This record gives sequence, structure tokens and C-alpha cells, in this order.
Amino acid sequence: MRCNSVVGSSALLIAVAGLGASSASAFVPWSNASGTADFFRWENGGSTNGLFGDPILVGGDTFVFHPDHFRAESINGGTSTTSDTLSVDLIVNTGRRFSGIRISEAGDYGVLTNGSVSASSVLSVEDLNRGRSASTLLLMDPAFPVDSGVGSWSGLGSLDLESLPPNWRRIRVTLSNELIAISEPGSITYIQKTVVGDAVAVTIVPAPGAAAVIGLAGLATARRRR
Repeated sequence: MRCNSVVGSSALLIAVAGLGASSASAFVPWSNASGTADFFRWENGGSTNGLFGDPILVGGDTFVFHPDHFRAESINGGTSTTSDTLSVDLIVNTGRRFSGIRISEAGDYGVLTNGSVSASSVLSVEDLNRGRSASTLLLMDPAFPVDSGVGSWSGLGSLDLESLPPNWRRIRVTLSNELIAISEPGSITYIQKTVVGDAVAVTIVPAPGAAAVIGLAGLATARRRR
């Protein structure tokens, strides 16, 4: 983990724990770009290229995404790169504060004959009241690049805002992802954001001391909470 004044680029379990910025070239707002949840409200939700899609708020505490076109594919030689940056402003209710962020994401890939695939991710949070920020790279499994086989991948990372100067009350959460597929002549490679039949979800969970957590997890997490 590191705390920076400048947020890195390139990211899904995202969790924002609570107590008591994206590329400007283009921006695709969610259809529900603002709204109210249990312990916070959100504004300005969207992403640079719209690949994450629109979230669905489930049970008043879970955002569920279905990014079904977030894929890089290369056929018969060449490089394909697909990227997107999701951004949303969160404003905590009176008497509460955000205490942490964690993020996890999943997908699948294939390298058929010769080539390689890779995925990179960054989670960042900006304090819109105080001008400070923090960011972290996700730990990817398997380690990229991968140059053979078909399989699944995942990424994990976290930011503990309570270990930094506290009182994060109005924040911008940014998730940046880049997928790269490289193939050689006669081969096919691909890597995508979600496994078939899976989804991405942001879930709010009570934490000790009247806290709350926002989690970005796979569909299995969302199903457990429905």
C-alpha cells in the first residue's frame, strides 16, 4: 500500500469500510449515476469507456455489475489492448466515516498456440475534502504475463484508510483495468474481465463500531447476500 498525491492508472472485491478519479478523455455515466444507499450516497458514477456497465443496487447495500464486453483478443498476430476506468464519488452519512477499501476481481483467459496475455489493476481513493489520496496495485494470480494455457485469473488489493490520517468522509473511488492480448501468426489469445456466468458486485457490510464496508466481489458474494 502507498499513499500518493497523484493516483496511478490502470483496475474487481472492492470494499470500502466505514465508521460511526478517472480519465477525462471521455466519460460514460451509469444510468443510475447518483443515488442513496444505507450509510452513504453516491454521485457521478460512470467509467471512461462504459465497459463496466451500469450497477444494480441489491438489498440497499450491494452494487452488482455485469461487464460482458470487457475483453482483449488477438488473432493471427498483433497486440490488442482494452482498458477502462470506473469512478464514483461517495459521501458518508453524518456521524460515519470511511475506514478502508479492498478490491478483488476475476476473469478468464486463453493462449491458443503462441502468444501471451496480461492484466493490470489499480485501486485508488481521493479525499475530496482534504485533497489527499491513496492507491495500490492489485496482486494478480497467476502472475502476468501468461504465455500458455486456458484458465481463470483474479486480483486482490486493499487500502486501510484508518492507518492513514483518518476522517475520510467524501471520497472518489477509482478502479482502473488494462487487459492485453498478444498473438503470433497462426495463434489466438484472449483475456476478459469476468468469467462466463459471473459478475462484479459492490457490497456494504456492517463493521465494528457502527462501521460499514463496501465490497466489490464475484457473483457468488452477491448471491450469498441476497
